[in-house]
Amino acid sequence: KFIILNIDESGLFESSESYERLADLHPYYWDFRTELDPILSLHSEFITFKLLFRSYQTNSTIVHVLKYFFLPQKDFKGYRPLNQHMEKPQSQKIGFINSKIAKDEIQKIDTSFVNMFKEFINNAKLNDVKLIFTLSPHLYQVNELKVNKSLELMKTMAFEHGIPLFDFSDNRTFIEQYHLFNDPGHLNNDGAIIFTKLLADTLKEKIELMK
Repeated sequence: KFIILNIDESGLFESSESYERLADLHPYYWDFRTELDPILSLHSEFITFKLLFRSYQTNSTIVHVLKYFFLPQKDFKGYRPLNQHMEKPQSQKIGFINSKIAKDEIQKIDTSFVNMFKEFINNAKLNDVKLIFTLSPHLYQVNELKVNKSLELMKTMAFEHGIPLFDFSDNRTFIEQYHLFNDPGHLNNDGAIIFTKLLADTLKEKIELMK
């Protein structure tokens, strides 16, 4: 009935890494060729020829398969906690923030990602699935004067389609609270528990109104 999607703020920028992740779908290509060909062709126009070879279907994931076979990854109903606690760095954080901002400024919007984001929204509507977007907490507060074009575009589309968007990125509970983060981009288990409770409490009233 509902999909709660945590938005990647840079998700609409051009990214070779994002296309490389499509390799996870290679083993399923011949069973779902009609659905997967338009997607996998975005990364390679010769994908049909390449996937004729069984080794190519799995060569990008075989290392992970073997790793998890010998060292199974523990999880709790799909959740895998991160238990590291960051220490406050000695140097100022300004360099980190400015370098991230500079990177966002030079990146370009990928029209394929935009179209897929639109299609995701439209498919949800066609299937009567209600969407809710969220932005997870940041360790550092980003300069509000700098505009992330990817994020602004996603916010615009959310507004146009009447999709609620809950922004926790600048929540003071998490800003510079190093003990709640595993690394600058991921909450640890302690932070995740706090965020989950905060998100659940925020959504309860909204979901009741959306029913």
